[in-house]
Amino acid sequence: MAADAKAARVPRGPIALAQRNLQGITVTSDLLRQLHEVLEIPMSTLILISVMCSAAMYFIREHLVIPALVFVLGPIIIMLSAVVNLGLTKLEYFPLQKYDQWLICTITSATIGIVLGLCFVALMARYMDKSEAKSSRFHRA
Repeated sequence: MAADAKAARVPRGPIALAQRNLQGITVTSDLLRQLHEVLEIPMSTLILISVMCSAAMYFIREHLVIPALVFVLGPIIIMLSAVVNLGLTKLEYFPLQKYDQWLICTITSATIGIVLGLCFVALMARYMDKSEAKSSRFHRA
């Protein structure tokens, strides 16, 4: 009985294992704890965020110069949406006692994540255009 109680208290999983192995490094354990909180989003919330982000990526794909970049952009948008959802939940901006409040919180976080992902892609494209212009200027000389 005592062994069962002790086994129940020991956290399991890859994050708990990494925390036990990195006990002296507080920054890493704090980072792992935050990552663990992001990954503990309920499955229904994660499914709704993924569906909304997938629909947005379908339309974004048509406007990308390289449509295969959607495979890089997809996980970034979903992770940004999950982080925004965690932030809205932690700030208690939407009290999640009712279904409609949960739905509005999830839609808002997915929308903010999509906008942040689009800004990220726009900044990457701007940087790539500047670097191409700079390299073409050197090749002309």
